[in-house]
Order: sequence, then C-alpha cells, then structure tokens
Amino acid sequence: MTPAPPGRVRRGLVETRAGAVEYCELGSGPALLALHPTPGSCLWYADVAPLLAGERRLLAMTTMGYGRSERPHPPYTTVGEYAAAAVAFLDAMGVERAGVVGSHTGSVLAVEVAAGWPERVEALVLGEPFNWNTPARREVLTRQHRYVPPAPDGSHLVELWRRQGPGRPGVDLREFARRFVDFLVVNAPEAAYGELGWEGAGPHAITRYEMWDRAAAIEAPTLVIHGSGSDLGRSHERFLATIARSRGLRPPSHGRFSPREAPVLWADEVTGFLRDPGV
Repeated sequence: MTPAPPGRVRRGLVETRAGAVEYCELGSGPALLALHPTPGSCLWYADVAPLLAGERRLLAMTTMGYGRSERPHPPYTTVGEYAAAAVAFLDAMGVERAGVVGSHTGSVLAVEVAAGWPERVEALVLGEPFNWNTPARREVLTRQHRYVPPAPDGSHLVELWRRQGPGRPGVDLREFARRFVDFLVVNAPEAAYGELGWEGAGPHAITRYEMWDRAAAIEAPTLVIHGSGSDLGRSHERFLATIARSRGLRPPSHGRFSPREAPVLWADEVTGFLRDPGV
C-alpha cells in the first residue's frame, strides 16, 4: 500500500475480512491505531493527526457500522466483534504490532483489542474509559443515543444537532458542522438495537461489556486519561489499580476530556508515553 503523502491526511477504504473499513492516515514510523467515540468516524482525529505524525504512522479507523465503514450483517452486539474488526483492519494495512489510542467509546474497544490480542499491542492510551455495564448507565446511553425518525419539515435535523452538544463550552461550530454528517449517517433504524437505531450499536455493546475483567487482562503499558472536570474520572484510580502496567493523567477540562480541548498537551503526552511508557 502506498504511504500517505507527507503533510496531508489520506482518506480511504480498505477491504478487510470484516468488510470495508474507512480510515485516515498520516505520518510514518511505528503504527498508532486510533479509535473514535460514538457517533463519529476517523475524521474525529483529523485535526490532531499532524501533531502525532512526526513520530508515528497514525491510522484512524472508522468503527464498523459508522461513517463509511460497512455495516456488519448480522449487526455486531459485542465489543469483541468490534475489536476483531479492528485487528482485521491492522492486518489489511500490513501492521503486525501497533500502539492503540481510544477515546470514549473507542477506549472500551481499545481495552478489548489489548486484552484479546496482547501480541498486537505495543502500548495503550485510554481516553475517558468507563465501565458502562450497569442498568442505570445503560439507561443514560439509551437517552443519549437513539433513532430520530425523519420529519417532513426537517425538525429532526435540529433535534439531532442539539443532542450532539454544540452548545458545550469551547466547541468549534465549523468543525462540529463538518462532523455532523457522521451523526446523520447513523440515524437509521435497526431492529438489533431497538430504539437506539444504528447510532446505538456501539453503546449497545459497551453497556454489556465486562470492563473490569477485561481491563485486568491488559499486558501492555497503559496511559489512562480522565479530564479534571470529568464525571467519569471517579473511576480513574480503579483503572490504575486494575491495569498492571499503568499510569494516569488528569489534564484540565470543562468536563470529559477531548484531545481538541488541549491538542498540543494531548499530543505531547501521548507521544512521550509511547516513546517511553515508564511503567
């Protein structure tokens, strides 16, 4: 496969044994697999990719069923299926071993890649990981991710726009508008996920995932990131106690930390950790 041109994010589709996978690529050197939140696509990492590309070949993949990645049939219902597709993507890209970075939903998927395929993971970076596997937390995600039927007057578009949180402090509305198409793509019905629709495919899986059992199986050195203002940060110390070779980072944040909130800080911490995990 032809490497990405220097300085430009390459986008494409690659055929894997799991189906066609959308991806973004930039840089050269050891591979870094990047896994995005729900809903979204590989474009979630496009703005921060250049900050990592000096030392790494960043490979951001779109989770199966999202963006332009193929929708699995039958639909996936487990984190293990999504993780297997991520490994199939690495195979298709000719990568034997990689660093793995995941944010939010992507961090749960990253846990399973590391736990299930330890020989493929050099180091792990988990952004805002959490155990979602309780009835109350399942209900929270059900409210956040659900199918909105189209309305003749287009009012469903306004509902989808508002639900994705463009009013949060510091949101770049131009960048948010660019990614809004990802939310529209997955606003489709799917019986496997009930009222969640396709958008809820990832949430359906992570709310049935045995996080603490699988996190304990991680062998790779791991950096755990929760923002200082994150409501998910209450599990920070438990992740550090559960993952044998881990250390933590609590960057300043208004809420749950996103790399876009402090891109240079995030990139410096990630590249420094990958260069020398120190755990």
